[in-house]
Amino acid sequence: MAFGGDVVLRERARVEGDAVAFGGAVIQAQGARIGGDIVTGFRGSRRGVDFLRRWGIVGILFASIIFYLFLMLAIAVVGILLMLLLPNVLQSIAAIINQYPLKSGLWGLGSIAALILLTVLLVGSLFGNLLIPLVNLIVMVAGLLSAISMSLLIGKKILTAPSRLPMQQFLVGILILGLIGLIPIVGGLFFFAVAIFGFGAILLWLLGKVQPPIVGQTHDQVGN
Repeated sequence: MAFGGDVVLRERARVEGDAVAFGGAVIQAQGARIGGDIVTGFRGSRRGVDFLRRWGIVGILFASIIFYLFLMLAIAVVGILLMLLLPNVLQSIAAIINQYPLKSGLWGLGSIAALILLTVLLVGSLFGNLLIPLVNLIVMVAGLLSAISMSLLIGKKILTAPSRLPMQQFLVGILILGLIGLIPIVGGLFFFAVAIFGFGAILLWLLGKVQPPIVGQTHDQVGN
C-alpha cells in the first residue's frame, strides 16, 4: 500500500493480497504476481505530491497566492457585469448589511447552520443526490453576491463624495477586500464574516423583511 506514490512490483515479486496506491499507480513487471485486486485512486494528488517535493512550502504558498489573485479577478469581472446589469439589487443588499448588521448576521448564521444540517440529513439519499448539487450552486451564487455587495459597501464607506459613481466605489472595495484576504488567518475569518452577513442580507432582501434606502441616499431623497 502506498499513499502519494507508486507500488512497484519487480519480476519475482509476489503479493498475496491487494496492491493499493492512492495518488500513484501499481507498476507490475512481467512475472510479478498479485493475488488480490489492484486498487488505485486520487491520481491527481500525485502531481501535488511531486510539486511539494520539488518546490516545498514556498512553492505551495506562491501557487495559492496566484490562484487567489485569479479568483479575486474573476469576482471583480462578475461584479462589474452585475453592477451594470443589476445595480439596484447589489445596492439593496449592501444597504441591508449597513443598516441591519445584527439581523443580517443572525439570519446568515441561521441559514448556514440550516444548510449544513440539511446536507447531513440528505447525504447518501436519492433526494439528497438531486438536492445537494442545487444547494451547492445556491451557496456559490450567494457567496459571490455577498463578496460583491460587501465590496460595494466598503467602497461607499471610503469614497463618500456624492460625485463618486457606484462602479468606482465597487472597484475600490473589491481591491481592499482582496488585500484583506491575503492576510493569514485574518483574511479567512474576514471572508467567513462576509459570507455570513451577505447570506443574511440576501435572505432579508428576498423575503422582504426590510426595505432600506440605498446606501448613501439621504432621507429627503427617500421621501421624494
